[in-house]
Amino acid sequence: CGKELKDDYNPMEAQLWHCLSFEKGCYVGQETIARLKTYNGVKQLMWAVELDESSSFDQSQTPYRINIGESKAGVLTSVAPVGNKVLGLA
Repeated sequence: CGKELKDDYNPMEAQLWHCLSFEKGCYVGQETIARLKTYNGVKQLMWAVELDESSSFDQSQTPYRINIGESKAGVLTSVAPVGNKVLGLA
């Protein structure tokens, strides 16, 4: 818990648009957020993922780099069992 939202992600990448105010003045990160919005600069998004039920991931293995071939596709930041599924954020 708490590993997914660090300095590596801004609120736009975490898909927390509803938490941002583009009307309010003077807050930490305001210039960065405005620049990202103006230039569609969001390069990565955090998504909920469902892992195979046979997955043996546990929280101690995160963050876990996800590759497609040799290229980085993302980072699994947290996992949690939910019923017979394993859900994560990547």
